[in-house]
Amino acid sequence: MRFTFKNKRYDKNKQYYLVVYDDATGIEASHHSFIMDLAFADDFNF
Repeated sequence: MRFTFKNKRYDKNKQYYLVVYDDATGIEASHHSFIMDLAFADDFNF
């Protein structure tokens, strides 16, 4: 899998969620919380 994140500042103290939906049914198949703690953002075109 490949993920592309928006080029913006993320708050490392805030919870973000990865939610996966089944294409066939539209039902949520998975829900995971995580924290964004990126070493470099905004300046290096990541």
